[in-house]
Amino acid sequence: MTYTAEEVLPVVSYLIDKYTSKESSSVPYETARSLMEAVIYCIEELEHSSPNSLAAEHQLTARAAYEAGYEAVIHKVWRTKELYEKLMENFFFYGCANYRDTVQKGMPQFFLRYDARFCPQDHLLTLDYPPLFLDYRQQGIDLVYEYLGNLLLEQKFLTLFSPEGTEHLVRQQEERNRAPYMGNISELVLINAIGCFLADCPLYEPVLYEKHEEEIERYFSGDLPKQVERKTAGIIKIITRGTDTPGMSRYFMQLSRDLAARIENSLAHGTLSSVFTFS
Repeated sequence: MTYTAEEVLPVVSYLIDKYTSKESSSVPYETARSLMEAVIYCIEELEHSSPNSLAAEHQLTARAAYEAGYEAVIHKVWRTKELYEKLMENFFFYGCANYRDTVQKGMPQFFLRYDARFCPQDHLLTLDYPPLFLDYRQQGIDLVYEYLGNLLLEQKFLTLFSPEGTEHLVRQQEERNRAPYMGNISELVLINAIGCFLADCPLYEPVLYEKHEEEIERYFSGDLPKQVERKTAGIIKIITRGTDTPGMSRYFMQLSRDLAARIENSLAHGTLSSVFTFS
């Protein structure tokens, strides 16, 4: 339920008092705007976490909805910390410095500096390591919660493969491009796992050689775009069913259209090595 400006402004004034410890009733425009956004963020967090709440039915005052929303934000911070702790239990960075720095070094700073009271809408970090999917329209703890949840799912996917094999792929990419690898590790592994499936190589060690290029070409030879996509989706489903993690197949199946388009384009131009990593 959307509250009117007349209903929200007293809550902003209350928050300004807390921000200044009641030493001043005025703050710079930028600060006032940020505090207004903080109030709105907390109210919306309550509505998102409890869609059937009294706030949704407008039976709570804006102040009560804000306070309840603030508590919902705090609760989500704890849930986000739990995700992070799970991620770190068996954390491998596979030689990818960007992944290591974002998760091991950057994320603890988020939990130290995140301000749920005065600036819950700010997620603080640039989140340089890219998950496969992320709704960047989100802000604050909502964005970080989804970010870590997706990384945890991707980490579970990577346990299907040899850590040494995965690190080998990252190293190959860095040697090829003469630069640190800044892409997504699970996508890199999935692409090569598809190639290994087609070349009848062990999936656990997702390493391809140039001799496998012909087998991959033969599998997709003469296929229309929809056929390439359907085949790619089918292989992804087979690869990801090796885990009992809920939502794993659905998550990675979202890549099927994009990967199929890349494969089709590379076949048309004789550049399969731009998609698959060959040793």
